[in-house]
Amino acid sequence: PAAGLPPSRHPSILAEMPTVQLMTRKGCCLCEQAKGVLLRLRQEHPFELVETDVDLDPEHRRRYGPQVPVVLVDGRPVAQLRVEEEQLRRCLTGGPAPQGADGVEAG
Repeated sequence: PAAGLPPSRHPSILAEMPTVQLMTRKGCCLCEQAKGVLLRLRQEHPFELVETDVDLDPEHRRRYGPQVPVVLVDGRPVAQLRVEEEQLRRCLTGGPAPQGADGVEAG
């Protein structure tokens, strides 16, 4: 059934590749730094990167606005404000998230 699909769209590859969502906003210096960290890590550990501007959705603004940037891996908050490369590397390789990394308000 997956025959003919390019390798990047093959279901088994997509199932193994995590989705990393960067909750961000325009003019946010910390958000730009977090994006740089994510782009570097994506070279080592492939993942789908989705950027979401929290100011375009009232629910996202309420939930994540005070803490941007917020990084979610497969929907689970793993970092906020100052995003550390080693912290995200551990999350992407299946290691434990550092204590307090998921302290984003769940809403």
